[in-house]
Amino acid sequence: MSRVGPDDRPGYIETGVTDGYDKWAAKYDQDPNPLITIEESVVLELVGDVQGSQVLDLGCGTGRYCTLLARRGAKVVGVDSSPGMLRQALWKKSLAPFRVIQGTLYNLCVPDGYFDLVICALTLNHVEHLERMFRETVRALRKGGMICKYS
Repeated sequence: MSRVGPDDRPGYIETGVTDGYDKWAAKYDQDPNPLITIEESVVLELVGDVQGSQVLDLGCGTGRYCTLLARRGAKVVGVDSSPGMLRQALWKKSLAPFRVIQGTLYNLCVPDGYFDLVICALTLNHVEHLERMFRETVRALRKGGMICKYS
């Protein structure tokens, strides 16, 4: 069996993660994705009641979880490296209040021990240095806080 490499595919152009998501951002929420529907119900069940919780959404994209969790009473901060995805997220702030920060998962620019819950949905497959990302995540998490990851 042969494997098709990036240089072998007709019309293939290598794009970085941030650039790729910037290009996809305007249509991301419009493209049907059954994985999102399945994953969303699992994640919401895992996190449970978030009323009054400080939540950090890593790789928040267009703010799907920022909106859902803020509507459930959480105080949410979303972090994403893609300006295009964050622009889409800002449109959703009228549905529920939350903050977004452009940044990387290796340098979150948030206070130590601040968050009760960190979610990271459909993001880890883009993380090159998992240990570094998790060290930064744990730094931001309060003692006894929870990390919910789904990738």
